[in-house]
Amino acid sequence: MDQVGTFSIDFILSVFLFFIITTSVLNIVTDRVETVENTQKLADARNLAEEIARTIDLVYYGGKGHSIKINLPQKLGDSNYKVKVNSSGVYIIIDGMMGKANIVPKKLINGEPPSYSQITLLSGRSYTVCNMEDENGGNWIVIN
Repeated sequence: MDQVGTFSIDFILSVFLFFIITTSVLNIVTDRVETVENTQKLADARNLAEEIARTIDLVYYGGKGHSIKINLPQKLGDSNYKVKVNSSGVYIIIDGMMGKANIVPKKLINGEPPSYSQITLLSGRSYTVCNMEDENGGNWIVIN
């Protein structure tokens, strides 16, 4: 009778140990998958920021009157995002993470009334980036 009881205790301990190991492995795998998904979202955000920055730089170097239209996707992957542009870079915020692309420092303006410090671009919309000259001969990048 003692041997049957020993077998039951060994079996229960083995099953308990198996569940502990399985739970630990599943937690590690879940964390890794989440990290990969976040890395992919940030890479997509960075690529979009680079595309917008490249467009702004091309318009600037194209000279007075040069313009390019950009279309922003509705979502990046399955996440909403925000785009902010200022005189030094393009910033994309997605799920609490931020991707940045630098631009050559320049004067930016958008819309009516004009905003000079920071421009917010909305997802799913199209924008025209234009190079305009003011009355003093200075170049402005206008995003509408």
